[in-house]
Amino acid sequence: MTQSKASAFCPGHVTCFFSIHDNHEDILRRGSRGVGFCLSKGCRTRIEVIEGKEDRIVTHGQEDGSFSTEIQERVIAKYRDLGLAQEMSFKVESLLELPIGQGFGMSGAAALSTSLALSRIAGITRVKAVQIAHEVEVVTGGGLGDIAAQDTGGIVVRKMEGARPYCDTQDLDIDVDKVWLLLKSEKLSTKEIITNTSFKHAISECGERAMDSFMEDLTVQGLCSASKKFALDSGLAGKAGLLDWLNRMNSGSMVMLGRTLFTFDPREMKAIEDGNFHSIFCSIDHLGAKFIEREK
Repeated sequence: MTQSKASAFCPGHVTCFFSIHDNHEDILRRGSRGVGFCLSKGCRTRIEVIEGKEDRIVTHGQEDGSFSTEIQERVIAKYRDLGLAQEMSFKVESLLELPIGQGFGMSGAAALSTSLALSRIAGITRVKAVQIAHEVEVVTGGGLGDIAAQDTGGIVVRKMEGARPYCDTQDLDIDVDKVWLLLKSEKLSTKEIITNTSFKHAISECGERAMDSFMEDLTVQGLCSASKKFALDSGLAGKAGLLDWLNRMNSGSMVMLGRTLFTFDPREMKAIEDGNFHSIFCSIDHLGAKFIEREK
């Protein structure tokens, strides 16, 4: 044990479009390709070694109790399966700063912030901590590409799926720093979509076209246009009940996967002001998941 307590932050992540690549036998090579951006709000996790034989895990920020502690439990279990932290019990406190089930990558943020904090206590590398978080996210169906992007930070293109060292990610130099997230109250299940055979085919086909289109126009408008066409052509906008609202927007698109829209231009909110959306403002996070250094 290198230290008895540690904290970490992982940004939320919005996927703009993606294609699914989950057939590889090696889970570290499974994932998705696509483009998205990291958010200034996410999940903060503090872990402390405690006496006793049982872990104590608490998640704050979801007052309805809709976010279980399964993610954190699985991360800890994975460490123990690997022979790490077997003789220790932990107090884990996670604070979710964004709603779950709306496409903000909060399961990935919980997994990566937990794994990163625990890596300091167990004394393993960041790469291994990221791999553990990726495996937990894929196994639980929380997502396929959030971890790779959240590990990178910024506006991220994922050219190759999986976790490090197999994934290929890049923080794009696009001049945008603020984003408005526009939510409906109902949630959308990521697992239900990414495990549906008919949706997977349409998503991957449309996602590859969106990637080709965006790589020819690496601008804010190019990102919004590619994302909007992907949402419409894949059928995901209709599935989320956002079709009419999305068609009103000129510079924005749908968050994958949630009943949520995003825009980099606050004037776009006027076009959907009668839609009973709840808005959240964030900055773009360019640092990715990180330790909170106050813990000693």
